[in-house]
Amino acid sequence: MGRWTLALICVLLFGYLGAPAFAQGTPTPAAAVFFDNDYVSSSKPPTKLPVAEVGSVRVVAMGPISARDGLPVIVHNNGDQVLYDATVQAEVRSRTGQLLAASTSSVIQPHEFWPRRLAITFLTFGSYELNQEKDEIRFWVSGDASAKTTPNDRDLKIVESLAYIDRVVGVVENPRAEAIETITVAVACFDGNSEFTYATRDRIAVHIPPWSNRAFQLDFGERLTCVQYVVMVEA
Repeated sequence: MGRWTLALICVLLFGYLGAPAFAQGTPTPAAAVFFDNDYVSSSKPPTKLPVAEVGSVRVVAMGPISARDGLPVIVHNNGDQVLYDATVQAEVRSRTGQLLAASTSSVIQPHEFWPRRLAITFLTFGSYELNQEKDEIRFWVSGDASAKTTPNDRDLKIVESLAYIDRVVGVVENPRAEAIETITVAVACFDGNSEFTYATRDRIAVHIPPWSNRAFQLDFGERLTCVQYVVMVEA
């Protein structure tokens, strides 16, 4: 990540405002990120990820872009409120400041974003081919702490999970009174130093009866460095 030139601005609609910053290489202090949330699972978490400033919600890591999924980014909620359906947007500029491209607004996963937790989303830039070596990217994170009107039945609780070099497996819980037939799994992989190496998201067929648990598997399609990881699942 150190080779990428980044400028980050993360603004929350309900009042958080942070100066542009990207704390590359900053170790995660104890308890700055919790991995025990039901909606974000990891048996080997990326404990050295940078963190957002206290009271802010920021993009703290970005992975390699792919033609299939777009640009994966990790968001850290270091505020004190739960956010619902938070989104990330980005603009791309040259080193001289010329505006080159803008992403669409992308909802993060999980939809219910708890303090001290991580989330993921994938950004696309249309016809523009992003150059992570040269382009400057600014991110805006927007969320609402008062938007919850119904019980959260989109994010699924992950009972257990484990990542291998070619796949991630786990068990999810169906909190609904009806069966779930498909789920969307998002996974981010990191090396032993918590450097972002790979991310993907896919919708897979898994029949989960009401109030039941079922195992799932998402194949990467290649052998990867996935020493540390986080995984999220939604219906």
